[in-house]
Amino acid sequence: MPYPENSLETVFEEASVQLRKQLPFVLYRKPWANKLLGIFQGSRDVNLTTDFTERGFVFAPFNTAQGVVVLQPDKRVSAVLPSMVDDGTETGRATLVEDASAKGAYLKKVHMCIEEIKKGTIRKVVFSRRIHVKTGKSAFSIFEKSLNLYPNAFCYLFYHPQVGTWLGATPETLLRVEGQHLETVSLAGTSAAQTPKWKKKEFDEQQMVTDFIATALSDKTSELNISETSIVKAGKLWHLQTRFVGELHGHVPLRDVVTALHPTPAVCGLPRDKAKTLIERHEGYDRAYYTGFLGELNLHHAGSMEFYVNLRCMQLTGDEAMLYVGGGLTGASDPMAEWQETQNKSRTMLRLL
Repeated sequence: MPYPENSLETVFEEASVQLRKQLPFVLYRKPWANKLLGIFQGSRDVNLTTDFTERGFVFAPFNTAQGVVVLQPDKRVSAVLPSMVDDGTETGRATLVEDASAKGAYLKKVHMCIEEIKKGTIRKVVFSRRIHVKTGKSAFSIFEKSLNLYPNAFCYLFYHPQVGTWLGATPETLLRVEGQHLETVSLAGTSAAQTPKWKKKEFDEQQMVTDFIATALSDKTSELNISETSIVKAGKLWHLQTRFVGELHGHVPLRDVVTALHPTPAVCGLPRDKAKTLIERHEGYDRAYYTGFLGELNLHHAGSMEFYVNLRCMQLTGDEAMLYVGGGLTGASDPMAEWQETQNKSRTMLRLL
């Protein structure tokens, strides 16, 4: 079924009605697209998937054992968006003054993780933290601003009464599948400089993710082409990126491809299980849907998916926004530099508030 065309205001009004009725919905715009898409579910049911054969919009937590939610496409809408290009103009520098105790606690935890890595059993771990921010803005106004500021990101506003309200502008594709055709990326390394200067630590971090994906897909593809590493911009940050394009074996279920990739070393670490244990032991909070994934599942036809990693995101509750930021740690990491990286990443969401 095609998406009926509406104005942006009409789509927001319909989503507002869903919100008042406590009915699930998602609004989203794909990178560089000129259309806002919306999926409305007609009930408050929590629909879960384990095999990715359902049809709808997936919203998955970091720990998929907690349940991968699928919004049922009971109603689909769309709106044509005006041309949106981020010309790099600063719209107001977003800053946040955090108390010294928050910084000290984070630095202490990062130091512990680095010491664990130096013991040799873990190569990399992605460590994160949360930032509480008061905001008087509505979810819809924040979301609309994200559409303008981040045209090259997957921007979304998701609501389910059992999940909460989440909003993000993620730069990272987890997986795109059409029939047997597969695409994914490895994205790692971060620089906030106008002209990025990369150190060995960033290249090593990027190579870990690339090698992991290549190995994870080796027995699931009949052909896998890996690009040269390039530099891409996401908001005001630069990242290292490698693209993968391949053909899946005919017998490989979508579930196996997803579980092979998620969580990648870009959001968890290496070895995956040991890094995940370290995260659960030291981060001190439940990531919930941060560093999970989201996107279309079998929406246009069976055997298709377009999933993005849930980075650069926030959870909205009343007048408070909970921002999630993190970075990759290796034995060569410097705790103060890692703190600054989380500060830099937080500005992507702070600019919206």
